[in-house]
Amino acid sequence: MINMKPSPLYAYHFSLLLIFSIVTGGLVGYWGGEAVIYLKPLGDLFLNLILTAIIPLVFFCVASSVTKFKTPALFKKTFLKALGLFIVLGSAASLFMLLLVLYFVPTADLPFPQAGKVSPAPLNLINALPSLLSVSHFGQLFSNEHLLALILFAILTGIALQQTDHEGTFIRLFHQAEAVFLQLFTLLMKGAPLGFFAYFA
Repeated sequence: MINMKPSPLYAYHFSLLLIFSIVTGGLVGYWGGEAVIYLKPLGDLFLNLILTAIIPLVFFCVASSVTKFKTPALFKKTFLKALGLFIVLGSAASLFMLLLVLYFVPTADLPFPQAGKVSPAPLNLINALPSLLSVSHFGQLFSNEHLLALILFAILTGIALQQTDHEGTFIRLFHQAEAVFLQLFTLLMKGAPLGFFAYFA
């Protein structure tokens, strides 16, 4: 019996399918006229389901990941490495975009009327950090507008679980919840080609 090796493109078939759906949806939206308005509710429904599923998925995945570290020292080492990588990559991306905008001025050829000089308000990073990393009400935490605050809260929850749940009752519950929402996200992504097609149409 001959074992057929899958094509190298097979590993990327779903990503290619999503790209094809986005491009096709954009073309249909451009040439489809008023008929494409009937696709908009389907695209909005898919996007809303994805955004709704991401919030508990992030919370349980991050909290469960923290509880899987054997020692606090290992967690601290991994966290500092991840934080450093996030800062380096974020700074590089910001610098790249800044240089790109300075070199290719997006509004250079647009006929904007001349206006008076506007001085931007000074940015105080110290005062902005609390609103960036926390929320004033627990209900605001589970919103896609406060993902950094949610991640920080999930990390602290994972640390608290690891320090108090010595029998592992709640830790197992968090692991099971992580598996449930991972499966839910997998189910939603099966409809991603149709969802992206309808959203970009």
